[in-house]
Amino acid sequence: MKITLQSICMNQFVKKDTRKRSFMELDYLHETRDLSLTKQIFSRIYFGRHEMHYKRMIHLVRMLFELKSVSYKMELVYGKT
Repeated sequence: MKITLQSICMNQFVKKDTRKRSFMELDYLHETRDLSLTKQIFSRIYFGRHEMHYKRMIHLVRMLFELKSVSYKMELVYGKT
């Protein structure tokens, strides 16, 4: 979402007022690369009735996260295959 706002700010075909509002909103968004994923982050996610369509996506991300850590632990125990 932050990338989209940055693109809007730079696009000369977008109205000046829209570009200005987009620029002002940039500070309120965090970079996803600044966030370290942990199990606790997934447990703190709450889905309201308007965000239920994200629930499946977050569930898949959590599964991938946990499989990655299991895979890493197995490499440590059994060595690389």
